[in-house]
Amino acid sequence: MPGEQVVLLGDSDGRLRSFVTALERFPAEPEWVVVGGFAVNVRVSYAHRLTNDLDTLSRNQTELVDIL
Repeated sequence: MPGEQVVLLGDSDGRLRSFVTALERFPAEPEWVVVGGFAVNVRVSYAHRLTNDLDTLSRNQTELVDIL
């Protein structure tokens, strides 16, 4: 279920947009969450020390990886 809208600032090279675009392609099942650096950036609404990867966690990580 989607949460509240978050506006992220400080992304001059477009990596945040590419991360969001990638996450939009993730399946709804199995359920998963974003963790790590990108999750921190979303919480603080600012691109601070942006990494080059997306970290996710799922109760069924093996199934999520197989689907992706």
